[in-house]
Amino acid sequence: MAGKKVHAEDKPLSDVLFSGEKFYTVPRYQRPYSWDQDSLSEFWIDITHRSNKDYFIGTFIFLSDSDDRTEIEIIDGQQRILTITILLCAIRDICKEIDMNLANKFHSHDISKEHGETLKDRFIVTPGDSLRKYFEENLQKFENIINDNAPKIKEHKKVKETYEFFYDRINSEIKK
Repeated sequence: MAGKKVHAEDKPLSDVLFSGEKFYTVPRYQRPYSWDQDSLSEFWIDITHRSNKDYFIGTFIFLSDSDDRTEIEIIDGQQRILTITILLCAIRDICKEIDMNLANKFHSHDISKEHGETLKDRFIVTPGDSLRKYFEENLQKFENIINDNAPKIKEHKKVKETYEFFYDRINSEIKK
């Protein structure tokens, strides 16, 4: 990192992931997605039982080679960012059952945005090579097929389990 400036900021997650035209990529050297039921349960309790309190989700370390800082690599925090993305996809899919316009707005703000250079939609978070195709096709696309496809490898299975975990918890909360 010779010649690179290190810059630390304390920001809300919404300002990091969902403001402006920023696109995050998990580098190929990062470990596979691996959150288990204990990690998910702890995260769920943290985000649902802290009604008006700030929640420290942890530190993220990003690397951006471009001056405009729209293309950003996730150096640390990729497991949390992928988990948040899976949660957002579950929320969007539940919104589809309630209000399609709301689901569309949610999708275009929190999961996919128009890329200024290409004017095409692009996912805000791009997983590493081993997960990318499964994640995009089965989860991030608006017309996803997560419930139609059986995962073929352990990492894909973890993603599907995480999605089902959040989907079931959110539906349960709605029914209350």
